Amino acid sequence: MPSILQITITFLVIRSLISSLQEKCAVLEVYHLNENALSVTENDFANVTFGMNISTCRHTVNTAYKVTLHTRTNSGSLEYDGTVTYLRDTCTSTPDTAVRCITPTGPAELYRKVNRTHVAVEWNWLWKDIRFSNFTAMQQELKLIVFYPPSVTSLTVNGHDVHGYYLINENQEVNISCSVDKGNPPANFRFLDEHGTELKSYESDLLLTLTAHCKQEWPTVKCEANSSEKNRSVSLLVSCPPQFIEEHPQVTASAEHEIWTVRVKAHTTQIEKCLVMPLSFGGNKNIDVNCSLTGIPPHLLLTVLVNKDDSAKGKNWAISFRNEKGSSDTLVFNKHLGEYGSVSDTD
Repeated sequence: MPSILQITITFLVIRSLISSLQEKCAVLEVYHLNENALSVTENDFANVTFGMNISTCRHTVNTAYKVTLHTRTNSGSLEYDGTVTYLRDTCTSTPDTAVRCITPTGPAELYRKVNRTHVAVEWNWLWKDIRFSNFTAMQQELKLIVFYPPSVTSLTVNGHDVHGYYLINENQEVNISCSVDKGNPPANFRFLDEHGTELKSYESDLLLTLTAHCKQEWPTVKCEANSSEKNRSVSLLVSCPPQFIEEHPQVTASAEHEIWTVRVKAHTTQIEKCLVMPLSFGGNKNIDVNCSLTGIPPHLLLTVLVNKDDSAKGKNWAISFRNEKGSSDTLVFNKHLGEYGSVSDTD
């Protein structure tokens, strides 16, 4: 009488033989791919042709081979793509899904849009093997490599998300942080200054520490990568008294005013006071005038309106104006060195 050990070994051998025979039957074949991976650009369509080879299967006349397709995401979830059923010499597919039978006898095709979260296509197929009176389930997968561009996901200054400009105090130390999606294939990101000079480069998130001074050029920092889908930049505005960046205002004349315009640097368009003073003999007295700043900080245009009677007091003048941080330096100029023109008061 055989022992329990002999019975167990015999059972395992028979089970192994059955499994071996079943694995050789109903083989899924993916066509036109040299490797077990498919490369696709994001938002394009993954196009895979496949068929079921049942040439080694016995008693296949009334055996249906049901193949279900899913696309797996990087979170492990499965997205249903459709089902294909092979019966005798026919191929049928579920309507209004991402799979179809190319001809009534096959092969079948998967055609679906993919994005960066998709990592693999999974086939699961099931059939009943009448030789052993049991159901056999098998699985196969195809790796998806989805290409997509890099992108800046956030840009912060001292932990605050920024879009365009950020106001700081003079000599204040600030930390600029750039978070990125490196894309596939991964790209290197870098910080550039306003002239396109590289400040720092790294493969992952970037951190840069800066200070700014009133009399120096105020920094603009850009976080970017080659072929990036989205880049971000920030310009640091320094809370300072306004500064003249031109030596000679442009002078135009209207019926009632002279209009002086000159480029300045300031963190705000607000003006608390604007003064002009003729430098002719006996005329050195401040005149309170209307001024305005236009443009986007820090590069602004100062417009000064001087009454015709006052403007006739001399050729040499001084201008100064102030904001909440203090007064500008005094700009001394000769009107005749400016560009003269004429304009209507109604313009």
